[in-house]
Amino acid sequence: MASKEVGIHFRKHNDAGIAKINITNDSTATPVVVNDLVDLFIADKDDSLDEYEDFVYRRTLDSADDSYTILVEHSGDHNPSAVGPDYSIDIVKMLEVEDLEPPRVDVQLTSWHSDYPSDTYVYDIEKLKVTQLYKIVPFNGDDIETIFVLPTTVHASKFVEFSVDGGTTWHQPTSTLIEWGKNNPDYDDEEINSVSGKFGINFYTPPASGVGNVQIKYIPMVNKYKVLRTMYQPNDGISYVDRVSEVRLLDDALELIKE
Repeated sequence: MASKEVGIHFRKHNDAGIAKINITNDSTATPVVVNDLVDLFIADKDDSLDEYEDFVYRRTLDSADDSYTILVEHSGDHNPSAVGPDYSIDIVKMLEVEDLEPPRVDVQLTSWHSDYPSDTYVYDIEKLKVTQLYKIVPFNGDDIETIFVLPTTVHASKFVEFSVDGGTTWHQPTSTLIEWGKNNPDYDDEEINSVSGKFGINFYTPPASGVGNVQIKYIPMVNKYKVLRTMYQPNDGISYVDRVSEVRLLDDALELIKE
């Protein structure tokens, strides 16, 4: 839960009084600040000459989501050194700053094969984390069909695993539940078409009925890569963007590991 900081911008001078501040959390009906006194007197600023010194009273609040009431009033008292006659409480403005989302750089990797430029594979890359480049194609089992073949927009270089329970349990291509391969209609030669990247799996027993319960995990056949980096300034997630803090990408590297 994010916190936020509130501030009260006062003017201090030689004719200032003492302010009394109360802050209440309206969402929880609990007091946060009770009768906090702020002496605004400063001797070397002459109020009659419109001289003053800026002073900001700050307070960090626990929750940016809660509502608060901030009450500022004259305490009824003043510093004995104040010269009078009115001992004013001068408020310039109220300030509110919520914790901002920190700056970040998002990295997205897109890969494809030069023979199939419209069929792309997209991955979100996280810093210092290994991202597996496999993909999954789901099928609906119907308790009848035994053969499941990759669609035309999919081009595989390796058959990794398969599942019949929606991805909860995975089985190796050597499993005795299936045969697999590129040869239609048997799909049992345990090869992938080197041109199209197509193959299918043939179950000895039809998988049960289900939505997306049959899944084939594969590594795409690719020879082209593009990296897109998007930089985000600190922001509040709504409309405010901090453009003062400079976000820079000084140096980085993306390593592709072939199994």
